[in-house]
Amino acid sequence: YPRKRTTIPGGPSGIHSYLLRGLDINRPNQVWVADITYIPMQKGFIYLFAKLLSRYNSIRPHDSLGGRTPDEVYLEKLPKVVC
Repeated sequence: YPRKRTTIPGGPSGIHSYLLRGLDINRPNQVWVADITYIPMQKGFIYLFAKLLSRYNSIRPHDSLGGRTPDEVYLEKLPKVVC
């Protein structure tokens, strides 16, 4: 059967402004970026929290793979990264 479509191409949710355009990133800890990948499994998803890094010097302090939701991972990992 056809899979459920969660993203509609060309819809408003697919277009995001680049909020850092024109920003002079010139010191550590000024801007951090992160990426979460959802990996479908038989009974749900595994969340890959893989790219928390500094835009200034590309430090990549932590990776995580698990069955918890991304907000749980963020709350656990963020204090380790910021200190």
